[in-house]
Amino acid sequence: MSQISTAQQFGNFENILEYHFSEKEINLNENDLGLNRLIISNPSPQAVNIKVQLLDNDKIRMISDLERTINIGPGQQIILPIRFSYRYHQESDFRADPVSFQILMQDTQELLEPFDFVIKTQESRNWRANLANNQVLVQYEDMVEFELNVQNRGNRREEFTLRSTSQKGQKLIDERLFFALEAKRDTLIRLSFPVAETSLADLELDQIRFSLRDGFEGKKEMTGNIQLVGSEIRQQQNAYYDIPLTMEVQGFRSSLGRPMMFLNLAGSIELHNDQALGINMRTDGMGHLGGPNSLYQAHYRKGDFTYTAGTIIKFTDFLINGYGAGMSYHKSDKEFHDLTVSQSRMDPLYQVDYSGGFKYAQDVAGTVHHFANYDYQSGSYNYLFTKSLQYQINRAWTVGVSGGYSNEFDNFQGRLTEGHLWGYEVAYQKNGFSAISQINNYSDTFIGINRGFSYQRHQVRKSWKNYELSAFHNQTARRPMIFTPDSIYVVDAMQLKETGVRNSFVYKKARMSGTFSYMEQRFAMQAGPMAQYLRTAWTYNYGGNLPVRFSLNSALSYVTLEGLEDVYSRIAMTNNFNLSYRSFGIRGRVDRGPNFYNEVVRDFEDNILPQRIQAGPYVDFTKTLKNGAQFSNNTQAEYFKDNVFFDREMLFVRNSFRFNLPKAGFYGGLSVSLNMLSRNNSFVNFNLGKKLSVPTVGIRKYHDLKLKFFKDENRNGVWDAGEEVIANEYVMVNGRMAMTDAEGVITYKNVEDGKYTLEMRNMRNLVGWVPARGVEQHFTTYRGGAYGVPFIKSKFIKGSVRGIHDDNQTDRFNPQGMKVNVVNEKGEQYETIVNSKGEFLLNVPSGRYIVTLSSAGLSADKYQIENSSQSVDLLDNGRCEVHFTIRQKARDMNIRRISRR
Repeated sequence: MSQISTAQQFGNFENILEYHFSEKEINLNENDLGLNRLIISNPSPQAVNIKVQLLDNDKIRMISDLERTINIGPGQQIILPIRFSYRYHQESDFRADPVSFQILMQDTQELLEPFDFVIKTQESRNWRANLANNQVLVQYEDMVEFELNVQNRGNRREEFTLRSTSQKGQKLIDERLFFALEAKRDTLIRLSFPVAETSLADLELDQIRFSLRDGFEGKKEMTGNIQLVGSEIRQQQNAYYDIPLTMEVQGFRSSLGRPMMFLNLAGSIELHNDQALGINMRTDGMGHLGGPNSLYQAHYRKGDFTYTAGTIIKFTDFLINGYGAGMSYHKSDKEFHDLTVSQSRMDPLYQVDYSGGFKYAQDVAGTVHHFANYDYQSGSYNYLFTKSLQYQINRAWTVGVSGGYSNEFDNFQGRLTEGHLWGYEVAYQKNGFSAISQINNYSDTFIGINRGFSYQRHQVRKSWKNYELSAFHNQTARRPMIFTPDSIYVVDAMQLKETGVRNSFVYKKARMSGTFSYMEQRFAMQAGPMAQYLRTAWTYNYGGNLPVRFSLNSALSYVTLEGLEDVYSRIAMTNNFNLSYRSFGIRGRVDRGPNFYNEVVRDFEDNILPQRIQAGPYVDFTKTLKNGAQFSNNTQAEYFKDNVFFDREMLFVRNSFRFNLPKAGFYGGLSVSLNMLSRNNSFVNFNLGKKLSVPTVGIRKYHDLKLKFFKDENRNGVWDAGEEVIANEYVMVNGRMAMTDAEGVITYKNVEDGKYTLEMRNMRNLVGWVPARGVEQHFTTYRGGAYGVPFIKSKFIKGSVRGIHDDNQTDRFNPQGMKVNVVNEKGEQYETIVNSKGEFLLNVPSGRYIVTLSSAGLSADKYQIENSSQSVDLLDNGRCEVHFTIRQKARDMNIRRISRR
């Protein structure tokens, strides 16, 4: 059930708000992300609360939070960023695609006329490929398997041809391999063949070259190397790929305030298996990252799960602006979970917010919202709980109920205040007839933005093919409880009522609608006169096949004031129009008489008849070059005169310029608004963005490096005849693994001159010996060379990892590959990994150690390590044993993605 927040005004809101998108056409970036700006102005003397809604469109996924209520003050203008992603379907989608929105007036649940912009999806080709395992370690008679990753980041289907040849000229793929890859898809191709089919049959190294071509001129050459385990490491050229980032600078300067500057940095990397990793950073208006309006977030997504850390900004019944973490799960609109835990950066508050959607049965769904905050300085706290249930009886009938409870504890006053919410909704819809009755009632003591708010909505409607008729009654009131040091009292802050009928008629591309209603209004913190309206309003829109567009909104009202000794009555009218031909147009507004409550009161008290004139021409220009560069410009002039709210005369000249250079990666814009009659109300707004990428770099091939591993019995640092070599042990050279051969030697082929790191943390079978110079050694080579790696006698730690599983859980955890870290009193660190049997072994010098089982890669929601750190003493002992236990938790938590404000 919907829960209405606040209301400020009743009536024909199409005559109050002025709204349009800054761009009529949006071109997506390479990640299929788009941004437009919705500009909404409220020239009335009353604040309004609205929601912006996306009309049904299965290709659009909103990134901006459209669930929040937006308050627009009198005479204010807001710029709302509309960020979205485009879901690619088929190649036939390379066309202009309209995206439509509507504005919902929260105060009356009235929907304004839809408005839209157009997405232009241009064909783009962007694919990349690399070998996942370009270094294959095998033994004779093994199967050799290469894995080829192909990623299609373009928005068209690609068809590929793959060929491969060994260094000796053998064709490993006898025929050309053909395959296709749909847009925005990844694939993994496995190529397997026996070692005997390659030159390794003679126990020699081999190199494989893969050639991947698309149906145009695209080509990618990749090199893979095959070697026997423990003999040699062959250097190869790595594949190239890009990590996309976008950096944007925004600036704003108004004649009434100081300049503001924002820096945005955002990037997202698509991983395998429907995963993504991204960052989002934004400075505050003064360019500071730590300001109250700054934003820095890191997020990880896997399927329907999203994990977020950093700045948490959201608005439900309270404003949440702080630092923390969030987890979300979104399966459908009726099944979701959303949890955030944060510390406010504006007040001394800890905050927890959870909202969830549940589908209890096929026809029963509901929502739950919990919110709590705690003031750690004063000891005061708030708690709020709301719940709603909706039951779909059949295709025609739907019923729902909502309830809630809140408490507010003031530790200074020692006062606990409790509040409640109740509401219902009954809806019927069948054969073009619909009816709805809805009530939400918040008590005077309910916490949050809905304190003392009540709302009623009742409507019946009948639709035919081209005609629609409805009758309605809406009623809104706000009676918040005010707390002062001396007393508690309730005030009538707002009362609104409207009863009337509405009809609409559609003929071809023209639409006409009309409303006749009776309204009552009162906006005052104390008792005041009640304004009464008899009002008729008409709207006409035409948008046919001709390049002409026209819209007209008109209203005529008879206004009186009740509860006064003097008689007051007025006739008021308002007219809005917009006429355009291709890229040229003119729009305006003419008001005469009091159309709003404050205008009625001022007219009665000061005898000033409200008048407002607003009109001006505009012209749009858009140009797209063959290289994809796009330029657009909007120029307009506007004359404005108002004797009620602004009480001034203004003449604006505005220009908005946008550009996008996809090949150079630059985009931006500049907007200027000048008041030609005064210095006031002028502004300059600009943004400049650059798309960045971080590529990997290939490695050139040079010389050979040999390392010999041995037990240095006499500790002279060199290998002597008769000293035992260390065979069949794994080591790492610059992150590359190899296994020593029977002579204790590994060879690193085709290396560059420079610094190298040797790591010996993964030796499994060597007991009682450690590297004389440490498990991690650094050396510098020039044209390769040969080096000895001596080992001396040592002590060792042996251990095991045991898992205890919950019988009610289906998944099982294997500790193989978990890291074991060991550190001594000097801060020297050693590490090893757990083998397939859940065991580990580590050789270390004499000393006292702390042994820790790393939880990296272990889900904290599902598993817990008992005694994850243990101490051992190897001063007097030659060996020690440690044992770890991993216990599976008995409960999983499902969560949903957080909305950002």
